[in-house]
Amino acid sequence: MLERLDRGDQARFTLVVGPAGAGKTMLLADWLASRPERKSAWLSCDVADADPVRFVGAIIEATRYGFGRPSIGEDARQLIGLDGEISADAIAALADDLDVPDEVQVLVIDDFHLAGAASADTLRWLVEYHPPSLQLAVASRVDPPLRLPRMRAHQDLVDLRDADLAFSVEEARSLLAGFSVWLDEPDLTLVHRRSEGWAAGLQMAAISIHGSPDPASAAGRVQLHRYTVADYFLEEVLSHQRPEVAEFMLAISVLDELSVSACTALCGPGSAKMLELLYGTHMFVTIVDDQARTYRYHHLIREVLQSELRARYPAREKQLHEAAARYLIEAGQTGAAARHLLAAGERTAAVSLLNEGVVRDVLTNPAVSSALDLDEIRPELFADAPEFVVPLAAELLWRGAFERGSRAVAVARQCRIDPGRQPELAVRLALVNMLHCTFIGQFDEALAHREQARPFETIADGVGDWVVTLGTLAMYCHTYLGHFSQARLLANALASTQVSSPLTEVLCPGVISQAAFIEGALEEAGALAADALAAARRLGFDRHFFNFHALRTTALLALERGDLVTAAEPVERALAMVGGARPSFNYLAQVDRARIWAAAGNLDEALTSLPAARSALKSGHSVLLAEADELEVRLRLGLGDQKGAAEAIERLPEQRRIVMSAIIALAAGKPDEAARALSSAPAEGATIRSDLELRLLRASVAISRSSPQAPPLVRDALTVAGRHGFVQTVVDTTPQLVEHVISESDLYPRTKQVTALITAGLAARRHVAPASRPGQLLDPLTAAEIRVLEKLPEGLTYTEMASELYLSLNTVKTHLRHAYMKLGATSRSSAVKRATSLGIL
Repeated sequence: MLERLDRGDQARFTLVVGPAGAGKTMLLADWLASRPERKSAWLSCDVADADPVRFVGAIIEATRYGFGRPSIGEDARQLIGLDGEISADAIAALADDLDVPDEVQVLVIDDFHLAGAASADTLRWLVEYHPPSLQLAVASRVDPPLRLPRMRAHQDLVDLRDADLAFSVEEARSLLAGFSVWLDEPDLTLVHRRSEGWAAGLQMAAISIHGSPDPASAAGRVQLHRYTVADYFLEEVLSHQRPEVAEFMLAISVLDELSVSACTALCGPGSAKMLELLYGTHMFVTIVDDQARTYRYHHLIREVLQSELRARYPAREKQLHEAAARYLIEAGQTGAAARHLLAAGERTAAVSLLNEGVVRDVLTNPAVSSALDLDEIRPELFADAPEFVVPLAAELLWRGAFERGSRAVAVARQCRIDPGRQPELAVRLALVNMLHCTFIGQFDEALAHREQARPFETIADGVGDWVVTLGTLAMYCHTYLGHFSQARLLANALASTQVSSPLTEVLCPGVISQAAFIEGALEEAGALAADALAAARRLGFDRHFFNFHALRTTALLALERGDLVTAAEPVERALAMVGGARPSFNYLAQVDRARIWAAAGNLDEALTSLPAARSALKSGHSVLLAEADELEVRLRLGLGDQKGAAEAIERLPEQRRIVMSAIIALAAGKPDEAARALSSAPAEGATIRSDLELRLLRASVAISRSSPQAPPLVRDALTVAGRHGFVQTVVDTTPQLVEHVISESDLYPRTKQVTALITAGLAARRHVAPASRPGQLLDPLTAAEIRVLEKLPEGLTYTEMASELYLSLNTVKTHLRHAYMKLGATSRSSAVKRATSLGIL
């Protein structure tokens, strides 16, 4: 069998199929152990891998660890984040990363049946884009839904099945010897015949015989079939253990992971020795982390032990779950603890734990994922229990399960809550509603929920963290509604509470840096963002969504300076950080990315990205939509589509419509229309930014009219811009003024700011078309496709390509897909070879 597995390196797919206990895992483990020269990675699936995104993430982590290459899967992760789902492109990118010429590597995916049909497409694509240097071996109880007969006919499949996995008599002799069991030939033949060569049966028979004073008699009692594992395990394995060992095995079956500390919490001192005993005597325990000495049961055996525990000791099972919950609470794993309390039937305690812990965890714990197994909780099941569904909704929303959290919010809103009798629940519901509205950018509605909670805050007990969080969300809402003074007051009030260092040192300064940037106080914005980022690194929150706002400010300040490469990095970090879990954050980052592309001259890509950004917001009436609408106006003007710009302007609020109307009129060469539009604006803007815009536009009107007042108006506007560090805003608002400064440079002192402005203006003029070498293809590659294709040999990730070319990940992906199709390639390496042979590269 080992030699047959060796032949799998010449095929696309190696498959080991057999029932539970057939020895699939043992065979593959022994094979790899006997081939130490081959680098290998091992993934043991569980039910959570039925989520394709998690399944791919698990493959990436397993291969990074096994093959010692931490860069594996970067492109795939970026594409998954972009698409919001697993795609063929993402798996093709992963296959590229796994390909190492002149070296054979092995990826084993064990227990694939637990991943189920939901992850079948991922496996199919991985087989389809099979990297030549990778041997893919899958173990499963059932055939995966692939075209196995076709693969077998094309010699693309090596498969081992029940009959292959059954141990021969000699193999059974070797296995039994590993348990210090030596039988004479008749007894060995009897055990082999009655176990049918089934590996798990032989293992359990070995344990039973080894513990018997009469091995021959015990061998004669072996009567085992594949589907009687539970009965056999209980009668011939568990019952033959010392009572303290059997009790220990039953007790720890409630745990997902068997660590010394967790087992000690349930069973007291001596747990470390017990775990070593179980592992050392092959008692169906496998090691998870050798360094940390953590273990887990084989899935089938754990199920048997849990069923037996429930049948023997129902009260004891409840006590064990409660003990596990206490341990996890002390370990700071609120969600996992709540799950054990639910299993113990302690719904009230689980509710209390979530009420007390969900917000506190968010405010203090840098881990962004929840320990609570969210897939096991359906909000609709708790429609009659608002005291549970409300904190559950908060947990889901905070932890990034937005769709499920939205369902929980909908259920919570249908619950009957009497604020007079349940003030605590009224405050918590207000936070859940406010959180949901904030995440979709409906800030006025969010603030209305904030006001609804005020009458009950003073009479509600135990909601201090929830009230603080209401204030935090209000600060965020006021910032994006333009209520900057209110936002600053709230930030100062929150800082005085000292409720949480991440809140006061990362989130608050990050949000207020946004307020300062929107106002136009760029120096203050930069200082606040830098402080927030430094605190995030110190506190371990640099990957937490609390860090989003400081990252966004950092990117926008770099864009304002014209440093597009520096601007792109924090935007991509921010996007990867929030994904689709927090729609308003995702939307803002996508719009920021479009701004960067536009500044680099990629106007088409920027414009085509806006519908996806709007869709990400998940709200059709958010004030944030004006950011995309205003950018669309500017992009259409840049593309010469004045009609489209005029249509888009109608979606803007009144004050922004005045400014953009003047910009459109100036672009059309109609300074009088621009002047009429500006006549409705105040003499001075309410903020530094709005005041600068008005100065720039009035100066541009004077330039277009050839007014003698133009130079002093321009100098005045440039002075304000220079004082605060504005460059890109000047280029975007009044390109006519920039052109005037370039052509009439003798009228204006060559300050550092004017030099930066001229540089940015000249960069905006340029448009460099890449050279085209279409090769011999029937359908030639476009210049854009060649431009992206030329980056492939450099080994850049998709993100790095997008950054260097100032394109979106989606555009890079689209160009590569088209190029692959035209070249007849399926991977990065084959595309490079084909393009090189055609003289394109």
